[in-house]
Amino acid sequence: MVKVKKSSVGRRTRTSVVLSDLGREKFIRYLDALEKVLVTASRSMAAEQKAASFRDLWKSQFGTGIFEME
Repeated sequence: MVKVKKSSVGRRTRTSVVLSDLGREKFIRYLDALEKVLVTASRSMAAEQKAASFRDLWKSQFGTGIFEME
C-alpha cells in the first residue's frame, strides 16, 4: 500500500513514505465510497428538515401533533 524509502542526510536517517499505485487506487475507491455515504446522508438530512418544517407548519395551522411518534 505504501512505499518506504530511507536515506542518510549527514548523521541522520530520512524516511519518506508515499502511496504505492495499489494504495492510491484503494484510497481513491475509499474516497468514492465515503462520498456516496455523505451524499446519501445529506439527502436524508435535507428530507428530514423538510418534513420537520412541514410538521411545524401543520402544528401552527391546526394546533395538533398528528405527525408525532408516540
